[in-house]
Amino acid sequence: WDVVRMIATARIIMPQSDVRLSAGRARLSQVEQALCFMAGANSIFSSDDHKMLTVTTPCPDYDADKEMLNLLGLEMRPPFQKQEKTPTPAMI
Repeated sequence: WDVVRMIATARIIMPQSDVRLSAGRARLSQVEQALCFMAGANSIFSSDDHKMLTVTTPCPDYDADKEMLNLLGLEMRPPFQKQEKTPTPAMI
């Protein structure tokens, strides 16, 4: 319940922010993840190779995430694409 309370608090305090479920999400059941979404989470890390940012941090399967979100009536945003930055005067 602490995770759900933390997410709800973050949503209330920062209504325009992304509240992301990430490290440790693999330990949560679909029901627990659904509670997190109802509490205000609106973003997840998902991966085709079951690894989040490092090899040591497991991540649920992309297809399983897609299935869970469909079950909850939520839609996935397209993944971020790597964009080249145009140098600004401050960067030069």
